[in-house]
Amino acid sequence: IWAVIVLFTPFLIHHASAAIAKLIPVIDRIDATFNEKYSNSSVTLVTEGPQGRRRFPDFTVSIQTFRPITDVVVRNGTNTPVFTTPNANIFLVKINTKITISTLNGRFSQPFLDTTVSLCDLMKNPQKYHVLALFLFEIRRYGPLPTCPVSANLYVFSNVSLKRMALPTFLSESNFFSEILAKIWTVIVLFTPCTIHTVSCLLSHKVIPILTRVDLQDNLKYLNSSVVVHNTPTETKVDLAITVKRPLPDPWINVIVWIDIASGTLQAPLHNQTFRFCDFLRNPGMSRIGQILHREVKRYGKIPTCPIALELYQYCGISTGAIRLPTFLPEANYIMHVFLGVGKEIVYDSRWHGTLKHLRCTGSMRC
Repeated sequence: IWAVIVLFTPFLIHHASAAIAKLIPVIDRIDATFNEKYSNSSVTLVTEGPQGRRRFPDFTVSIQTFRPITDVVVRNGTNTPVFTTPNANIFLVKINTKITISTLNGRFSQPFLDTTVSLCDLMKNPQKYHVLALFLFEIRRYGPLPTCPVSANLYVFSNVSLKRMALPTFLSESNFFSEILAKIWTVIVLFTPCTIHTVSCLLSHKVIPILTRVDLQDNLKYLNSSVVVHNTPTETKVDLAITVKRPLPDPWINVIVWIDIASGTLQAPLHNQTFRFCDFLRNPGMSRIGQILHREVKRYGKIPTCPIALELYQYCGISTGAIRLPTFLPEANYIMHVFLGVGKEIVYDSRWHGTLKHLRCTGSMRC
């Protein structure tokens, strides 16, 4: 083991305006240990500033490596992967990252993200690793990142701030901790160069929601609705009909999304947002999840405008296969709860049960 870094962090929403919120990770504590055989390094939390204690602490990373790090294979002049220098020691580093979010009762359960990647591949192709790329892009603002092979040297990144990190805005405020474990292997190459066949792609899979059940409860004074679900192995198609029977003055909407990772135990909501429905129809970008759904629904029928007309709104064959969700989301069950209300009255109450499914990108199924 080369290094272990644990970040104890709550999510904090910083409101830039009434309609737009920015999600910022705020670090409370960092525990870091390093193997002195390979590195003399430190990670320090910077909590004090010129104006006193900082609301958003920074941190400083100092890494002194004693041995070079590289990949097992490199490419020769003909762009063919071959082993590097024969009879040489090759030092490989793989990084395991776990991110765990607290549950409704405040306890931590199974990791929301658990992935192991090659350090060199991460630095060469960060776009393949969405969550790790967000962190890497912030680190490089504060100093030059090494390239592979990584030479034995001192690398310092001072007063790193995560305030500009572009986290998905559909995430809810929640406590979490991140554990980063780096392991190093020594590979001894004992033979002459030989060809290695490799396949690479920048995006190998996509994440789509598959519906299993929809529960509806309408306030028949205002509207009535129906949903029919048609499933295939690669997508869900939904027929949705809503008949508005009387005016909806200044309606509001609440969207809550839970993901079930820990063997049947729902986490704290991944997303929980309430906003004025008419504001959303004028500006769908105010809600990231709402925007994703709005974009797909409008392909299949007329989207209402305010004031909402008394008529039938019908959408046939809405496909979940075209929905673009972040690829770091795990395969898991989910529930999306959508309320539509007028004043203190609930007009429309729906619960959409399903599972997130990873599908491999192919020539016929593009990502």
